Amino acid sequence: MELSTLSVAIALNGVVAVVLTILLAAIRRKRGLIIFALGFVSADAGFILFAFQSSFHPLIGVIGANVLIFFFQFSLSWGLRISFGSSRSWPRRYWAYAAVWLSLMLFSTFVFDSFTLRAAASSVVVILSVTEFIVALRSGRHKLPVLVYRGGFAISALFVVLYAIRLVLLLAEPQVTTRLMQSSTANIYTFMISMVYSILWAGLVLIIDVALMVRELEKMAATDELTGLLNRTKADGDMRAEEERSDRYAEPLSIILFDVDKFKRVNDAWGHAVGDETLKSIAATARSLLRDSDRLYRWGGEEFLILAPHTDSDGAAALSEKVRSALASSQVPIAGTVTASFGVAERVYRESRADWIRRADEAMYRAKQLGRNRVIASQQPATSDALAKVLWRDDWRSGRTSIDEEHRELIELSNKVLARIMGRASYKELESVLDSLFKSIENHFDSEEQVLADSGYPALGEHAARHRELVRESALLRDRSSKGDIDPGAYFNFLVDKVIIGHLLKDDVLFFPYLKGPSPAGSGERGIHAAAESQERFRG
Repeated sequence: MELSTLSVAIALNGVVAVVLTILLAAIRRKRGLIIFALGFVSADAGFILFAFQSSFHPLIGVIGANVLIFFFQFSLSWGLRISFGSSRSWPRRYWAYAAVWLSLMLFSTFVFDSFTLRAAASSVVVILSVTEFIVALRSGRHKLPVLVYRGGFAISALFVVLYAIRLVLLLAEPQVTTRLMQSSTANIYTFMISMVYSILWAGLVLIIDVALMVRELEKMAATDELTGLLNRTKADGDMRAEEERSDRYAEPLSIILFDVDKFKRVNDAWGHAVGDETLKSIAATARSLLRDSDRLYRWGGEEFLILAPHTDSDGAAALSEKVRSALASSQVPIAGTVTASFGVAERVYRESRADWIRRADEAMYRAKQLGRNRVIASQQPATSDALAKVLWRDDWRSGRTSIDEEHRELIELSNKVLARIMGRASYKELESVLDSLFKSIENHFDSEEQVLADSGYPALGEHAARHRELVRESALLRDRSSKGDIDPGAYFNFLVDKVIIGHLLKDDVLFFPYLKGPSPAGSGERGIHAAAESQERFRG
């Protein structure tokens, strides 16, 4: 087959890509697709000129054809940048590439006629343009599925290698040709990879656009059209994921429901258009005050929901007050000052979503009853896990900050374990928090013994022996649990009776006088009394 025929075949092959991209661009009306379509048209025209370049003046058959191919090469990264919304879709360096390349083309055509130089320069341009495509692809990788991004990267890298090979063939082959249409190893190789090149690029840009379209549809499905906030459907999925994470890692999780006060009066007085603008203004104000981890949703009508991971009731109430105050002190165009009432609810371990939302809704309704424009936090239900909670007291301080911090950490981790056990968690659900607890116990014992050795505590040997006994008991308890024998009473007896009351508040209080700082006289008795009360409430 003659190379001119192969060039026409490549051009006809490109017609398919042109038709598909033009049709898709007409349907999608996306500028990036229009650029891709123009690029494929340019490539087709360039290969047709190559096929019949002997019939044209070199300014058209050589320079014109190469200019068209050059535009095609950089239209790929140009269109991709536009599709990703890049601020500079055609960077200034592209003009520098074009100026240098065009100078080389003119020089190697009219000053020093060299096909090899022109072909080598074209290969460099292809490698450069594909590299630019990779750069553009990486800039928008977060907008694409991983498989599409990796596929695009792999195809791009493949063509860098293929055209690097072409460059080597051109430089290694004696200059026996003066035109692209004359047979040579390099020219045959060029047309072979050009055929593959046109097919793969067409498929790749269409796949990328489809991936972006799917992402747009997913975003539309999860977004409230009026305010631009996430919608209730998205809230359901996000809450489910955060509930699972909260239960698994015993992390606090709160929601905030707030409703615009007397919103009906806004609609009645100024119409629904002003009401819509009011909702948009409220959404923008609330969103500007949230942390990165918080998410704001339009829950329905004039009601909004904030999901606050890693946040307890006090933290959520503080966040609510910040939003409430900002709304109350701001002016909405036409409507003026518009306030809102807030209900806060921290989720308890394994609480159903319906109960959790109901508590937030009841708190919000209570805020309305009390006069609106205020924050009310729901009280946690009196479940067994709440009764098992042991709270740190300031009068348990030893006088050494490092030991006090470790004691507080042990109490916190013990509360997490007890909460999960009372919620009838499986060993798999308990495993991560048990790892943290027992590791913290051992690390604390080691560091405490070092502090006591440095302080000259005379009963260090007996104290260390007690540590070893507790570590041994923790290992036995862990082994029983791994076999499915999770006894709440055994855990409470170990963590509260033996570790917190029996050791932290009885054994440890004996070395307080040996540490630097004032001795907290009587703290042991007060601590034992407080923990005993918690124990009695739990057992009752």
